[in-house]
Amino acid sequence: MKIEKIGESYSAEVDEVDKGDWSQLLNRFEDASIYQTWSYGSIRWGDKNLSHLVLKKQGNVVAAAQVRIIKVPFLKSGVAHIRWGPLWRIRGEERELENLREIVKSLREEYVVRSRLFLRVIPNEIEDGDDVVSMIYRKEGFRWTGSSYRTLLLDLTKSVDELRSGLRRKWRQSLGYGEKRKLEVIEGSNEELYGSALKIYEEMVGRKKFEEFVDQKQLKAIQRDLPKELKMNVMICQFEGVPVAAIACSAIGDTGLPLLAATGGKALKLNASYVLWWRMMSWLKEYGCQWLDVGGIDPDKNPGGYTFKSGLANKYGKDIEYIGQFDACESHFSRILFKFGEVARSYKNNFKSIFDKDTGNSH
Repeated sequence: MKIEKIGESYSAEVDEVDKGDWSQLLNRFEDASIYQTWSYGSIRWGDKNLSHLVLKKQGNVVAAAQVRIIKVPFLKSGVAHIRWGPLWRIRGEERELENLREIVKSLREEYVVRSRLFLRVIPNEIEDGDDVVSMIYRKEGFRWTGSSYRTLLLDLTKSVDELRSGLRRKWRQSLGYGEKRKLEVIEGSNEELYGSALKIYEEMVGRKKFEEFVDQKQLKAIQRDLPKELKMNVMICQFEGVPVAAIACSAIGDTGLPLLAATGGKALKLNASYVLWWRMMSWLKEYGCQWLDVGGIDPDKNPGGYTFKSGLANKYGKDIEYIGQFDACESHFSRILFKFGEVARSYKNNFKSIFDKDTGNSH
């Protein structure tokens, strides 16, 4: 437990916040996401491997970050990893770059200088061409690597009528056909619904025989652990009382994100996916999200998925990439550990548990 004064205005607190307070704190930031929830970190990596840094300005929280820590026993070395953080964009307020600069500086001081760890930060920031955010990290001693995560962001501030008219014509026609079928969408956040969604997902995996990058059973445990206000919304599309398609989306911060999308064998003929994605988009808009991140695109490796998602995002969506990742290290041993982990991840050997793949939406 550490509290460090930074100049006259700022102070950084390390591991002074509990789980309940952290969950409340997330609601303060528009760049918050499920990846910065305590439940996500705890289920994925364990409570003992989490650290939380909170930056205050004149006593008010202005930035924060949840950090995953991997340490080598008996050696002062290891790795610190921040996924879609730090959080610094406060809801309803102008973006203060000085707040970002101070938390980046504090993160480096705490985990790189003091704890002697290799620190990797993957910010929840899109590439917008001005390079201001990247320059802050670089000036604070971080090394940049480009992003491989490409996605579409759909502008949910448009009216429902505008969004519908903005659909690609074939997508709109497919939606209309699905709406004429006797489809029923049920939704909620309880564990039973997620279990039903998981059954459809497992059926789809068995039918398509694709490699899984999403541990849905783990996400189910995360859903169970999340506080009510942070839980994913689960939607099940039924035909004649039988579930045929499912989707689960997170609405933390200003951007909605689907974390599970599955179709049963009957769903394709019914156009159930069109009905379900449209309902998800409408719900996120009603909930107050400004954007929908469709969950990643790859036109070359998954042209069918790209066609579907780009048809939804058509007129009011934009093709974006995230700004990448930033690394900092002053420990020779920690750097070696990290490099070994990177190589091990590539070959999926025993180090995979340290540098494992995140959900299919990772960037």
